[in-house]
Amino acid sequence: MLFAAEILETELDSQSYALATSKKLEKLGFRVRAPQLHSATGAYWMDFDNGKSFLRQAVLVPADSGTGYSLTLSTNDNRTRGKLLRAFDLSLRSIRRKR
Repeated sequence: MLFAAEILETELDSQSYALATSKKLEKLGFRVRAPQLHSATGAYWMDFDNGKSFLRQAVLVPADSGTGYSLTLSTNDNRTRGKLLRAFDLSLRSIRRKR
């Protein structure tokens, strides 16, 4: 898993950030499932793959932060990704914005 943050050049909410990310991934040749709301965190997640790598990514933009956060799980097969989804979900739920 990889956790990353980036300063956003334009104001986006979590859903817009997820849609923009999914378009970039499609341009890179990935098959991307439409972003879904993770109701417990307000993040949007999507599954994507290119036949060699199987990934799940969640993106979150806390209100008025100007920062986009992403948590990405990458595996070599769909079965392994499925086995690690609980760890992914627990990691996503643990993200807290420092005030």
